[in-house]
Amino acid sequence: MKQIEDMKQHGIAGLVTAAREGVHTLPQEIIDDYAALEAIEAEHTDRHGRISDPQAVQAADRLAERLGRAKAWGNANALLVGHVQPALTAFLADLAADLKTAGRHAVQPGATIDMLTEPDDVRAAIVRLHSAITVYGRLRASWEILRRGTQTTDPLGLNSPLAEIGNLPDLVPDWQPAYYGRAPWPWQSTVFHVRMGWLLANGAHIWLPTPAEQEAAWRKHNPAAKVAA
Repeated sequence: MKQIEDMKQHGIAGLVTAAREGVHTLPQEIIDDYAALEAIEAEHTDRHGRISDPQAVQAADRLAERLGRAKAWGNANALLVGHVQPALTAFLADLAADLKTAGRHAVQPGATIDMLTEPDDVRAAIVRLHSAITVYGRLRASWEILRRGTQTTDPLGLNSPLAEIGNLPDLVPDWQPAYYGRAPWPWQSTVFHVRMGWLLANGAHIWLPTPAEQEAAWRKHNPAAKVAA
């Protein structure tokens, strides 16, 4: 169905899926409208994905238009600040707790036999650490959906290290050469939980910034950068 395909292209489907899976929240009306659109698809489309009922087409168009507005203009920023950023805060708090519980195993890139002899809470924390990258990836995917089409003077845009770690230059002075592979990063492994453990232990500001927040970070750490009037 065209309207569903449009929602996949625009990212609404990805946001709703993440919300349904508990990665972050969304306003209930967005979830309800998407469910209503799915119901029209299930009830009225033929085997070619077409809808012959004019009233069903009109209803689907209205829902799709409303869903499109839900993340257009400043609404995307509101969803980011009100729903995705708080989910990252909760994720990082849980991650920090698991890193502490896992103890010496938190710096091990892979699973080892001696982990099996640990108490239940330690083993559970280790399992969560090794799977945490999935949730983190989903959060960043939703952030990218909500930041599509936004501009900052940071030349790397959504791929910028400053878009992940707002104070990275304070922690890694040669962060730009490191990004381009001309200098080493200070963490001992690129495995997700080991890298995140180093960052959290060293006061990293891990975030999902709004355009204005990323712009401010770029200006702070690149004073020569000029913003067009």
